[in-house]
Amino acid sequence: MNYAIRHLTNADLEPAKGYFETLSNLKLTVPPANASGWLESTEAQGTIILVAALDDGNIVGSISLLLERKFLRGGVFAGHIEDVATRAGYEGKGIGRALVAAAVKSAQDAGCYKVILDCDEKLIGFYEKCGFTTFGVAMRKDF
Repeated sequence: MNYAIRHLTNADLEPAKGYFETLSNLKLTVPPANASGWLESTEAQGTIILVAALDDGNIVGSISLLLERKFLRGGVFAGHIEDVATRAGYEGKGIGRALVAAAVKSAQDAGCYKVILDCDEKLIGFYEKCGFTTFGVAMRKDF
């Protein structure tokens, strides 16, 4: 199976390309009515969305990297990895690991001093294989 890791494009937001189907492996998703405007505003806020695309253009994996400029450390960035997804049926083929590696490289290229992520406890082993270590405790408040 051949795939390439690249930036998400507006063309990838067409339902037939499988981007939203891939994200639904995390949670049920409904494509936004104006997905192209959504992508542009997401990128303008400093989010990089990478996808794993098969040779035919179908999306089988996705990851988001949020860049946060810090007042600390002289104004450098911290990277936050979110929404790592592999389409159902494509798990265990190295796609997730390739996406994480690409996001880490993008964080380094952007000048981030760190990249962090939150994950379910059952995924700790996967992220350790990607070079991450457990650090602190994540907490959240849902609305």
